[in-house]
Amino acid sequence: MHGLSTSHIRSVRELRSQADAWDDLWSRSEVTAPTARAALIAHWVDHFAPGSRLLALTVRQGDRLVAALPLVTRRKRHLLKCMDIPGNEWTSAGQLLLDPDCHVPRACGLLAAKMAELPCAAYWFASVPVDAPSWRSLVDALGRVGLKATVQPRYQVGRLVVASASDRQPAHASRQFRRRMDRAVRDLERTGTLRLRRESPRESEHARELLTQGLRLEHAGWKGRQKTSVLTYPDTTEFYLQQAEQLARWSQLELLVLEHSGRAIAFEYGWRAKQVYHSFKVAYDEQYRRHSPGQLLLWMLLQESDQNMLPRAIDFLGPLDDAVRRWHPDGYRVGRILVPHRGLVAKTIAWASGMWLPDPVPLSPTVDVER
Repeated sequence: MHGLSTSHIRSVRELRSQADAWDDLWSRSEVTAPTARAALIAHWVDHFAPGSRLLALTVRQGDRLVAALPLVTRRKRHLLKCMDIPGNEWTSAGQLLLDPDCHVPRACGLLAAKMAELPCAAYWFASVPVDAPSWRSLVDALGRVGLKATVQPRYQVGRLVVASASDRQPAHASRQFRRRMDRAVRDLERTGTLRLRRESPRESEHARELLTQGLRLEHAGWKGRQKTSVLTYPDTTEFYLQQAEQLARWSQLELLVLEHSGRAIAFEYGWRAKQVYHSFKVAYDEQYRRHSPGQLLLWMLLQESDQNMLPRAIDFLGPLDDAVRRWHPDGYRVGRILVPHRGLVAKTIAWASGMWLPDPVPLSPTVDVER
């Protein structure tokens, strides 16, 4: 009727072979994080779920993808075989991709029908933007094929809109906060030169070198002492370095370094895509704690005089914490969507194992709160 048809991508290798079509859909979708692109989904599966088969449900219109849902198998509470999108506490990866210009109800209906056919006890989408139009459309479509989805918002993510260069001292931040940042700049400039370096390396070796320097700053602080820093885990360190290499090849890697008289006092590993800056990992020198160097780094980013260098928005990615609240950002809700679909037995097991919770459960912050 609408020229739509379904197909499957059944392996990481096949996903890589269709990367151009997948990334073209990503560019048209509402998703801004580049970790939802094909190469970084494949990278995540190779590293974190090598024993899990990747299956992506796709909808095509002619030779063009208009919807895609990447899935990996997980066991919840060691009982249920569930399917979820790729991603974990270390990084996001896959997302539901939907072309807003296609016939959305029809495309989501085709995805939902295919989901109803797959042999798993439940779909357990642990961390998705539950109010995004794409996910709401899919939840509606699941209901139409007899699959009841339980949506549980878990936390708010901050998102700061940067309208123009006139927002370099954002009005949505409190006057007290703006004064605090101005005072920190003055105090530091009295004792040395304060400079924000914006690095967007294109070469893999340069990207690895710069990110390693930032991870060392993190490791030198409390995370290193508590053995929770990235460098504590060599395999995870290599994962991030390879992720950064790929982002550099796409020109979507942005590393921010705040220097005081040539000394790095704050660092951020960020992604820039679709005019959105994604604030992923922050570290700072604890000797400068009283100056809030992580906050100051972002403050100086917003002082950029070149309109073309300003992002349209800043996505803080993780649960809204006190440091991010100071910016008075807008936000979006992230939560869990549970879809048991193999009858009463699966629903009963899900409830008994503590998975099907009747009320939203807030998360403790899992991302950096070092600002």
